[in-house]
Amino acid sequence: MATAQLERLVEKQNKLWDRMQELQGRSETDEGWTTEDRTNWDAAEAELRTVSEDIERFQRAAKLEA
Repeated sequence: MATAQLERLVEKQNKLWDRMQELQGRSETDEGWTTEDRTNWDAAEAELRTVSEDIERFQRAAKLEA
């Protein structure tokens, strides 16, 4: 169960990072960062931070169980 949950979190982390890279690429145009892009980046970054912290918790728990 924990392994499946960890896999889902890693997948979510990867999708969030892909989204952030997409936003970064769009910011490199002549238009730069739009207000919407900034809002989306900030939301994705906050969620990425939370997901990454959850992954770290799973990994620490696995080490303790070993």
